[in-house]
Amino acid sequence: MRSRGMSLLLAAVAVGVILPGSSGPARAGAGEAGQAGKGQARKGQAGAGKAPQAAPGSAAQKAPADAPAVARALAAADRQLKRRRWKQAEAAYRKVLAQDGDHPAARYGLAVALIHQKKTAEAIAALQELGRSSRPDAPPWRVEARLGKHFESLRADPAFRRAVGIDPDPARPPTAYERLVGQGGTWEQAGMPCQEPQVTLSLDRKKKKFSLVIRTRCQGMDDRTRLGGTWAAAGTDRLALTFPNQGGPDERLECSLAPDGGEDALTCALEDLSFTMRVVRR
Repeated sequence: MRSRGMSLLLAAVAVGVILPGSSGPARAGAGEAGQAGKGQARKGQAGAGKAPQAAPGSAAQKAPADAPAVARALAAADRQLKRRRWKQAEAAYRKVLAQDGDHPAARYGLAVALIHQKKTAEAIAALQELGRSSRPDAPPWRVEARLGKHFESLRADPAFRRAVGIDPDPARPPTAYERLVGQGGTWEQAGMPCQEPQVTLSLDRKKKKFSLVIRTRCQGMDDRTRLGGTWAAAGTDRLALTFPNQGGPDERLECSLAPDGGEDALTCALEDLSFTMRVVRR
């Protein structure tokens, strides 16, 4: 059985499309989709009190392959960083890297500890090592360095920009994760009344959850449907949105990134309907 979220998505997207041979928008189910979407949004709000996942920079987000000794060392380093003991944190992260020389979380933490000691060249060098890492958990730390507050003073520095992916590096194409959330994680299709809906997709990089808002306007009608679920990036150009389904297996909406006019376009297709969004720059 199709999930509630996927059914609402089909209905909401179809509402804004003028079907061949018709004189107006396909309104069937519009009110139901809007009201049910509001109900789903309320359910999401009811679950807002649940504990969030660990944020980047914490030992709880360590790579699954971490040995217990490395995990303990990383937790100790994180504690020093949280207490703003920059010199002690630097030493602690170096101990982690002595055990695992390509540990993305430790590279990021070391760079934070260094920049707060005004060791700018060493901090950038640590981020460059992070930029060269091929570990699957490295892209989130590169994005965190790009968007977080610790490195605001370096945002005009060419070496920093190249290390964290603000400026392209021909030797390292960006991953899908970096392309999707590297500029904040909000994507939008502007929409046209009676032709196509306005679609806004927000990707939460820390909780790995998404919010999808579809707004349809035509001939005095103005409906909004809000959906949510989890998201995952894959490779260099793929995004999967997963809709929870209480009546059966969760359903996925597959989306793809492609260059278009000097920037990325994100297209999601569902049956014979699709929508294409552009990044909303911070």
